[in-house]
Parts: sequence; structure tokens; C-alpha cells
Amino acid sequence: MIDSNKFKHADTTLLEEQRNQPSTFQMRPIAKNRFKLLIILSALIILYNEVFVYWLAYLNWPSVHKSSLFYHKNGTQIHDLNERPVRLILVADPQLIGENDEPWFIGWLARWDADRYLRSCFVLANSYTKPDATIFLGDLFDEGLKASDDQMERYFNRFESIFHSHKMSHDYGIKQIYISGDNDVGGEYMGDRNNRLVRRFEKYFGPNVELFEFNSYIKFLKLDVDYTASFYAGNKRKYVRSLVEKSRQQDNEMGQKDKLTIILNHISLVRKNPQELDNLNKDTGSSLIIKGDNHLFEIIKFNYVKNRIEEYITPLKDKTNNFYMLSLDTEKTKKGVEFVYELSIPTCSYRMGVPNMGYGLLTLMPNGQAYVSILWLPSRYKSIKFYLVYLGCIACYFLFNLCIKKNLKKINLIFSNKIA
Repeated sequence: MIDSNKFKHADTTLLEEQRNQPSTFQMRPIAKNRFKLLIILSALIILYNEVFVYWLAYLNWPSVHKSSLFYHKNGTQIHDLNERPVRLILVADPQLIGENDEPWFIGWLARWDADRYLRSCFVLANSYTKPDATIFLGDLFDEGLKASDDQMERYFNRFESIFHSHKMSHDYGIKQIYISGDNDVGGEYMGDRNNRLVRRFEKYFGPNVELFEFNSYIKFLKLDVDYTASFYAGNKRKYVRSLVEKSRQQDNEMGQKDKLTIILNHISLVRKNPQELDNLNKDTGSSLIIKGDNHLFEIIKFNYVKNRIEEYITPLKDKTNNFYMLSLDTEKTKKGVEFVYELSIPTCSYRMGVPNMGYGLLTLMPNGQAYVSILWLPSRYKSIKFYLVYLGCIACYFLFNLCIKKNLKKINLIFSNKIA
């Protein structure tokens, strides 16, 4: 006699196999397609954050090829550095992240990402402007005060890998000029500065106080002024006056006219002691001061005769691509010049807590005109937030799929038990 229960069980098993087989064959290509889509989408997001955002910022930079920024003779561009305009890249407050303050589990990633951002932006800025000199306006390192000598050696090597200073100077003839900041040698608080830190900085980057000729119409005066002491008095003034007198004697012996003196310092000078500022004007006759420190872009015009700030410009980040033209006072008297511009350059590091980062672009003309602009940089924090949101979406997607699969298994098990 035929057992009907066996046939019923066989039919049930066959139905289950038929029901499960299409689902398995359909899910495999769907899963593969989803994985391919995930790979493509991830690649596009990385391409956008690591390439496209930099080129988008690059396309919005002001044109440096305007005819007004070049002198021409007989229809050809002048190449002699002593006769043509001089173009400078101004680098303020890169503040390379140190090894002490960052949490150990994330410090290596923070240093790698911040260094890579600085390197990527500087390579673009340098290739775009083709400068005659690069000026670093202090706070090169974030933990210069607490760094050991071994750490400082590593920091310096990282600095070189980012800005390629040695290569720029020796292979391409681009002058590299450095000044120190309070994060490099101290000077922000009373007692945090010592001569050992100054000597160590000078070992890598040259003298902190120096006056040197750049070409036939420009001199640079590097000052070492901090927050804690009188900025231009006593021995410091005597030393600077000796440098200025020696330079003027050399100019007179060579029959050269007095050059435009540009002062480089990390912190603001026009907001310091008015009497000392007036003494600095009498000794140097400088009509342009370039600084970093406050991480923002601003231009201050200080009138020595009226002894007050005459003009205050805080340009916002925009897409106008315009240069700011400054007419520098080149008429020196025994009392110096009538007014001075102080140019503050924004930080180039996204770690400084400001929304707008950039490199300064300064073009100096032989007739005393100066053109200032900023090469604004992309926001790295927006890209990081983009990555975090994307990773969060992926995590939610996989968790959702995992929950769905578990629930489907339960439903299939319940359905199979009912059939059985």
C-alpha cells in the first residue's frame, strides 16, 4: 500500500526547493551589482574630496597673467628681476601638528591628513604663481616650545616634504624667507621664550633678525617681535639701526638709490607702542609690514603724522578675483614715511579654527605699486564631514540589510513550518 504521507513530504520539500532556488539566483547578481555600485560611488567621493575640490578652488584664483602686472619693453616681457615686478607667495601659520598634544590613536591620521592638505594646496599655489620668493610668516610648528630636539628634526623633515624649501631654493632659484612665531620660539606668554629655542630655530631657518637686499629696489627686514617685551627699544633698536646704516652705506658706495624696505614680523606692529613704532619708521622708512598670527586677512593703513589707523580693510572671501592695489609711500624723509600698510595673511592650515584659509599673493612693482590677493583654499572640514556622513550611510545600509535578512529567515521558517 502506497504511503500518502511520504508523497506529501516529498511534494513539500520540492516546493521549498523551487521557492528557494530563484531567490538565491536572483540575490547573487543583485548583491554583486550593489557591491560594484558601492565601489564606484566611493571612488567618485574620494575623487571629489581629494582632487576636484582643489581644482575648483584653483579655478577661482585671481589671474596672475594680467598685462597690468608686467612691464613690457618693445613688445616683449622683461625678465630681469631688477627691472620687472616681483611676485611673492606669503605662507602664514602652517603650524604643523606635533606628536604630543594629539590623542595617540588618532594623532598619526591627523598629522598625515593635515600635512597632505598643506602639501596639495602649496603645490598648486606654487605652480600657479611661479613666485620669485616664498615668505613664511611664523608659527611653522604647533608644538615648537615643547618639542625635543629629535622631534624638531622630524618636524623639520615633514616641513621640507610639504614645502620643498631646499629644492625650491637650490634647484629653481626661488628665495625662501623664514621668520619665527610664538609657537616656534615662545613669546606669547611671559617666561615661555628662551634663547635655546631661538638658536634651534635659527639652526634650521637662519637668523631671526636680518636685513638683506632682494633686488635693485627691494629690501627685507626680518624682525623678532613678540607679545611680552618692548618691541623696538634698547639693544634691539641699536642692532637694527646698525643693519640699516650698513646697508645704506653699501647703497651709497654702489651709487644705488634707497630701496623699498619691507618689514616681516609674526605679530602686529601698528598696534604696539606708538612711540616705538615712530622710531621704527624713522630708522627704516618702511611703508609695508607683512605679518601672520591672527589667521585672518586684513589690511591696515596707519598714518604716522596723525598717529592713528587711517584705513581698515577686512576683505571677505569672494569670487570677484580682484587684486587690492596699494600705493606704497616711497618718499622717505628724516622722519621716515607718512604712512605704512600692515598686511595680515590668513592661515593656510585648516586646523586653526577659521573658515577661510589661503596663501597670500603679493606683486611688487618698481614704481612702488603693490597688488595683493589671496589664493583661497578649499574647506577640508567639509570634506571630512562628507566622508563621515557617507560612512554613516554605508553602516546604516548594512545594518538595515542585516536586520532584513534575519527577519526574512524567521518568516521563511514560520512559513515552512505551516506548510509542513
